[in-house]
Amino acid sequence: MERETRMLLWTLFAVGVLTVGLMPAAFGSFNHAVAIGVKSNNDMAQALWGQSPPLSPTENTWLTNTNVPILPGADTTHVDSVSWNTSTWGPQLVISGYGFGNPPTASQTVLLIQDTRRGWTAADGSSFLVQPTITSWKNDRIVVDGFDRYGVTGVSNGSAGQGSEVFAPGDPITVSVTNPQTGSSGSFQTQYPMSAPMPMVTLNPLQSLMVGQSELLSGRVSLKGTGLADQAVTLSAAGGQIRPHVVVTDRQGIFTATFTAPGTGGTESVMASCDGGMGTAFVTVRAFTVTLSAVGDPTDNQVTLTATVNQPLRGATLRIHNRTTGQIVAQTDQGTTLSTRITMQPDISQTFVAQID
Repeated sequence: MERETRMLLWTLFAVGVLTVGLMPAAFGSFNHAVAIGVKSNNDMAQALWGQSPPLSPTENTWLTNTNVPILPGADTTHVDSVSWNTSTWGPQLVISGYGFGNPPTASQTVLLIQDTRRGWTAADGSSFLVQPTITSWKNDRIVVDGFDRYGVTGVSNGSAGQGSEVFAPGDPITVSVTNPQTGSSGSFQTQYPMSAPMPMVTLNPLQSLMVGQSELLSGRVSLKGTGLADQAVTLSAAGGQIRPHVVVTDRQGIFTATFTAPGTGGTESVMASCDGGMGTAFVTVRAFTVTLSAVGDPTDNQVTLTATVNQPLRGATLRIHNRTTGQIVAQTDQGTTLSTRITMQPDISQTFVAQID
């Protein structure tokens, strides 16, 4: 009995040993078969990812480059995530997922980025005013390195300064990707980051103006201190006129226009807005009232001319003109009164005018 028991235990142990010994061989054989399948079947990418053979050397290494699991039946376009880099103007983004296919041709519109709050769309098609700059298109990853005409299109469509062609913090964004080869589409709902910086518009101070006087108006559009070129800026004023009312920044982000003061005095506000930012400046418009009086002395043909204004000149110039001879007989840029004494010829009439320049 003891001998039979020992033989049985030995037999079980032997079977156990044989079983353990067979498992690595089966496992190695299984791995070997899978490796051969991946390397030899060029149609697998088409079946799983929607890509068309022949595959490039880069695409042949997708198994180790993408880190995306191979799932049977994963032949539809799927967007997993969108990451933003808002340190540039316009922003950069990376779209991750699978089933994006091979890069599109120039005639295809396969990437749409829609701001549903502001009602505008950037897309890689000629019919769209703002177009994403696609620098990389892989089956599982699309890189957008900015946007062409971002914040510029207001010049052509009249919406400059209304925020219609830029993203703003918190805007809901829909990103849609279509596989250029299969036509399969996928979309992802995201939000423009709340921390994204927006342009700053600054207006240079305006000096005090007289009614109807014109002055150069200038300012700058910048992002984090760097001037933004080719940005459309809309200019407006509560009173007076600005020409032109839509301008475009130069390479340093600077814009200029001409402001003409209104016909009444007071403090006027001037506003400059671009897609994403707004700046305001104030200008004092001075309305002068000028009177001119003459007091003559018949004994010596002397006449005293006195011009008076209703407020201090403070930089404005008060002049008394002899309209008959075209001469300026007196002028000042200080105070509120200007007086001068002239000699008149008997029986000769002359005309004098006091005015502010």
